[in-house]
Amino acid sequence: KANLGRSTLLFSSFSIILLAILLVAKGLTELQTTSDTIDMTNQDVIKIHDEFSSLAQYLKDVSRAATPVRDELVNILQQDICPLQPGSMAEATVRSVGYETLGGLQQLDDFIASELEDVQFALDQVENATTQVNVAVSKVQFTGAQVTAIMFPYFVIPAFIIVGVVMAWYDIFSEGYYFFLTWIILPVMILMTMFAFVASGWVVMSVEGNSDFCYPTPEYNVPKIMEQYGLQPGQLYYDVVMFYAQQCTDNNNPWAFLEEYHGQLTNAKSNIDVFLKLVAGQTPEQLSQECGIEFSPVLELLNSLLVQTTILLNTSTRAMHLMTCSNIVPLYTNAVYEGMCQNNLVGAHWCFACLLLMSFFGMLCIMFRGAYYPIDYFYFTDEDDDEKSLYSTSESDEVEDEEGEEIENEEEVGEDLRFEEVSADYPLQDSMVTSSMGNADRYGAEGL
Repeated sequence: KANLGRSTLLFSSFSIILLAILLVAKGLTELQTTSDTIDMTNQDVIKIHDEFSSLAQYLKDVSRAATPVRDELVNILQQDICPLQPGSMAEATVRSVGYETLGGLQQLDDFIASELEDVQFALDQVENATTQVNVAVSKVQFTGAQVTAIMFPYFVIPAFIIVGVVMAWYDIFSEGYYFFLTWIILPVMILMTMFAFVASGWVVMSVEGNSDFCYPTPEYNVPKIMEQYGLQPGQLYYDVVMFYAQQCTDNNNPWAFLEEYHGQLTNAKSNIDVFLKLVAGQTPEQLSQECGIEFSPVLELLNSLLVQTTILLNTSTRAMHLMTCSNIVPLYTNAVYEGMCQNNLVGAHWCFACLLLMSFFGMLCIMFRGAYYPIDYFYFTDEDDDEKSLYSTSESDEVEDEEGEEIENEEEVGEDLRFEEVSADYPLQDSMVTSSMGNADRYGAEGL
């Protein structure tokens, strides 16, 4: 039975060390992979956010500068731009191109100023979300000094117990070491067991929340989460998240206004190019003589607007390319499917299993703590009866029994010696006692 207890204690201690290794190699590593994946995805989102913010701001600035130029050209083109030669070929050509240019400029309207305000509001929400993710990721790290400090006892404490069991097996006794095991190592083992059990319960709760997000699909739960934060359909941030969460299969494209604006800029630039090519073969003075109006301001305005329109067109093109599904959807799938719904669940299951088993083997170590003492107990059968009783066969117990018997013998000898000393000190009393006893016997005989 002693060997069974020691074997159980030894196996439990080794199991705790092995499970601690698995917890670090499988559980915490997978969780750290999830944290790293989310962090990298968040950093990519921050880069896209920063670039798109700069593009949106650039669109605002250039549009603000182009608006008065466009308005002045519209006012000019709305008038009769060639009144001297009505019905001539030059007049018809200039009027036709002027009307097309006017239509293209009027399509630009306010250069999507209202849409850019919505974009800025959505960008602010994205910045807030990425900041929160950064804070969460910085707190949830499964490597470093704190994790090392927590896991270190699960490697060291069982090793001390293993040493104690081996010493007991070879009957090696060290009072200081076993005091250290009983009053330091064992209480720490109790705390470690309690912590492992509580941590396994915490892992279960976190896995339950993560599973709820991933089941049946993340796309099914994303709208519910956003509604909890007060976001509703129709808001640009909500529509953008749902568009990419649905893998761009939703017909409600939140960037439709940007694509439309890109088409308007393309049309306006094309009309301005045509107008400028029309007058390229003539000088402003010749056009002014033929049509009867001053064309120099018109051409200056057209050239200025052409430059600004080209800038807006290139900027909107870059913004559209930046927000394409090929750029955004992989970020979503990496963070949600690979990170949260795969690596996180695998790591959490490993952590739960390892922590629960570590708490179980920790309780076994606590139950069989007496097995690390170098005292071999066994059941002894008494010759007088068939009952079994527990006896200790350690040499120290036998020595103590022998010393006890010697002390009892010495006490008995001491009592005899003291009696003899008293008798020697009082001999008269002894003779008187003897005489009185003799007289009593004589008088008793006469009486009879």
